[in-house]
Amino acid sequence: MLRYTVDDEMRDLEPGQRMYTPRGSVHAFSNPHDSPARALVILTPDIGAQYFRDVAEVASAPSGPNPAKMAEVMTRYGLILAPPKPAAPSELLDLKSCAKKCPTANPHDWTSAAGTKTMSRAPGGGSKPFAN
Repeated sequence: MLRYTVDDEMRDLEPGQRMYTPRGSVHAFSNPHDSPARALVILTPDIGAQYFRDVAEVASAPSGPNPAKMAEVMTRYGLILAPPKPAAPSELLDLKSCAKKCPTANPHDWTSAAGTKTMSRAPGGGSKPFAN
């Protein structure tokens, strides 16, 4: 299974499934699953197989992937690295519902633009203030 994101749509694609990426869309591939994933990518116009070889070299470096080197590769092929997106509403938790999980949270510290108390999920299961 391969996780594929195009703009705001994220799907886990199983063998035989496909997803279309319109020109200029922000897209990403990942494999957060336990088994290897393979994909057939058809590009028009083609940027060449060497792009994927160059990406694989950076991604599989002994020291781990290097974001700056990945950006260099992408730039060399005319691609633009998209900035991270802010937390989506679906990633927000109501502070009252997470009070048991976050007993030290101060409800006066986190207020969204709508005036509701919120917090976002942080990597590793913790929490962090949500700021607009």
